[in-house]
Amino acid sequence: MANTYKSVNMDLVGGSTQPVYSSSFLIADWSLNGTVYEIEVLTSVHGRGVSTQVQVFEKIGTDHVEVIVDILVQSNGNIIIKIDQTPDLRFDGKVTIIGE
Repeated sequence: MANTYKSVNMDLVGGSTQPVYSSSFLIADWSLNGTVYEIEVLTSVHGRGVSTQVQVFEKIGTDHVEVIVDILVQSNGNIIIKIDQTPDLRFDGKVTIIGE
């Protein structure tokens, strides 16, 4: 994965914080597994635990647009982003993970 960022979002109303992991990825980062392409983000990398919210964005020019993809959060907290192999719709983008 290209760039990795860790930050904390502040809830201005409640005053609580929620840790955020964000990482860019490239078309070349997708791995073929059977009939789907996948990107896996290990819990040891994102550090957000097992109760997470995941958003995926496609990079279009200089913008990032949220996309709908299959997202599997495994019981150990590993996250797998999936898209079908046919048609080949791999894209450059970023993943944002919010959690514990």
